[in-house]
Amino acid sequence: MDYMEQPKDYAVNLIQHRQNIFSQHGEDGIIREVLRCLGVTTGWACEFGAWDGKHLSNTFNLIKNHDWKCVMIEGDPEKYTDLEVTAQQYSNIIPILSMVHHLEGKGRKLDDILSETEIPTDFDLLSIDVDSCDYHIWKSLWDYEPKVVVIEHSGLDAHIVQREGAIHKKDIDGSTSFWPIRELGDSKGYTLLCDTGNMIFLRNDLLDQMQAHKQQSIGEQNMLSGDLEYLGKKYGATKIDHALYLAVYEDAFQELRYKEGLRILEIGIDLGGSHKMWAEYFPNATIFGIDPFHLPESAFPKVGQPAGFREQLESEGIKTFKGNQLDRGDLQKFIDLYGADFDVIIDDAAHMPDAIQTSLGYLFPYLKNGGLYFVEDLLTAVSRQSRITQVNKNIEGLLDIPHVVDYHLVEAVEALRKNNTWISTVLTPEERKYLSENISTCEFLAGYQMCKIVKK
Repeated sequence: MDYMEQPKDYAVNLIQHRQNIFSQHGEDGIIREVLRCLGVTTGWACEFGAWDGKHLSNTFNLIKNHDWKCVMIEGDPEKYTDLEVTAQQYSNIIPILSMVHHLEGKGRKLDDILSETEIPTDFDLLSIDVDSCDYHIWKSLWDYEPKVVVIEHSGLDAHIVQREGAIHKKDIDGSTSFWPIRELGDSKGYTLLCDTGNMIFLRNDLLDQMQAHKQQSIGEQNMLSGDLEYLGKKYGATKIDHALYLAVYEDAFQELRYKEGLRILEIGIDLGGSHKMWAEYFPNATIFGIDPFHLPESAFPKVGQPAGFREQLESEGIKTFKGNQLDRGDLQKFIDLYGADFDVIIDDAAHMPDAIQTSLGYLFPYLKNGGLYFVEDLLTAVSRQSRITQVNKNIEGLLDIPHVVDYHLVEAVEALRKNNTWISTVLTPEERKYLSENISTCEFLAGYQMCKIVKK
């Protein structure tokens, strides 16, 4: 996107949900989140400028992975041949060879094309991308009122409406800019949710359904109050400084969020902001935390843990334990007290390779099969290990076990992938063997700042 620096939210906080499966600028993830809020699991879509039905498509993820039906329209006969091949593989695609246009003699109006199909008049998703008269095509659509409209614009700087005969990317008025399309959406009864280079609109009568999913307000770039970014800011979680972390967690936890009886452990409590965030985000879960509680406010005024804050967390139902993630004895006492079978474990504690390895090696057996184990701030771990002498000096008198050099998590995962063997200087042979045999997948995310490990 050469015409703007960053994608932008408008009515609700959606940009953090960006994910490309087949789309170009993260629309797949955003569309999925909008549909989740609307309670739409399967439905009807229409996309034109479809090409082969897959390339940079905003609907093919729904077709392939969520069993949606889709009217796909392509005006180029050669490209339509590719679309027919895709439609033969996916019977829920209705392929149509036609030029869509708002002017008679230039093509067929979208109303007329759709009237020859079974698509409902209030179908779920319309994606418009013809690199020319997109604006005019939507403006001329009267018989159909899709719930969500995705439409491309040419830029933010000027108020330009496409001129018939002008050429996209050659003439300044070859396609329509942001502001006229936004005004068109307003006039047709739609609210702009966000802009990725494609503007994503929601029909106004559905805004209450977004509010039902804890939307704080509409119209002033406010956020859904159930979103992690909002909750992180609400409780002062340090994770709000890492927007990509929150996007990873939102994606990973969507299906878990309302599950009954979840058990979630985060190692490292700091001032408890993350734990409070998880407690509200997972309304049916029990949240646990391990922390040495060694940061007196008098000695560490900026990050110090004030007197009584641990008790305050306990009063809110968060289970805390005083312990060192480097100390297997402490970890076992935690398990003895609170039990095993965790659904999620998050390591946001010392950010040192030996501490990461020790906690992972000791606690992984207590993670449920299929459970998720996250490790944060991997680049910090590289930096801190390079200053291990100073790190040990800083914790002298506060923690009994000094840090030692160990393999970084990236190195350990690489060894597992190449040799089916987990490497570590601090883990026992039994711990290394267990990790080697029980890790299903390891994925580095957020620019190698995070690792997501799934248990078999």
